[in-house]
Amino acid sequence: MEDTRRTNKHGRRLIYLNPADTEGTIIEFCDYPEKENQV
Repeated sequence: MEDTRRTNKHGRRLIYLNPADTEGTIIEFCDYPEKENQV
């Protein structure tokens, strides 16, 4: 399984998992130290 890691203009790390395995699920990690939100 391949993971494509991108950073959007807001400075957040967007991790796109293989659509064939996750049905196009997008996991977004916030890099802000004050908030540690993992969706």
